Amino acid sequence: MYFVFCDLDGCITDNRARADKLPPLGSETVEDWEPFNQACGQDLPVPFMIDLINMLSSIPAVRMFYLTARPETVRAQTVNWLNRHDAPLLVPLLMRDVSDLRQNHLYKAEAIMRQLSVAHDNPLEAEFTMIDDDPAICAYIKGVFRNARILKPQTFCAAVLRRADVTGAFTQPKTPTFADLYKDGGSSSNEELTTENQVA
Repeated sequence: MYFVFCDLDGCITDNRARADKLPPLGSETVEDWEPFNQACGQDLPVPFMIDLINMLSSIPAVRMFYLTARPETVRAQTVNWLNRHDAPLLVPLLMRDVSDLRQNHLYKAEAIMRQLSVAHDNPLEAEFTMIDDDPAICAYIKGVFRNARILKPQTFCAAVLRRADVTGAFTQPKTPTFADLYKDGGSSSNEELTTENQVA
């Protein structure tokens, strides 16, 4: 079984129309991000990316997941959006628990580890593909899982584009440690990473 993890915001959804609802830079709480997340139903589709995931999910040997940092509070809106835009609905949707305040790269790495552990004795050595538009997340996942294949399409994510515009460049994560993958470990060593929480 070959695993594929596909991001939503900025990858198969174009959320730039809700850029005016982004919280101030540095906002970390679920409440700060709630207006932006609650507006996800208005996103435009990225048709060629939806075609790609429909093709990948139809391959019997592929086990595909949607992996998003959106909170569980917008699951209904997200599922309705996927249905309206002909995205595959039998693909499991992995979303962030509302109490999970980790940065996106840590949340996604742990979610990938958890799924890979079902089928692999050593998930850190497993081969899989991650489709994500955020360069910082892509770099971190590649640092943790050396056999990961990363597909980074052009971004249509308002948060990722704003970060690039403000900083002039994407900040890369520090070299990861195994402890970084878990809720109680590694947060202090990654404070300088500017990946915005609660979306992507």
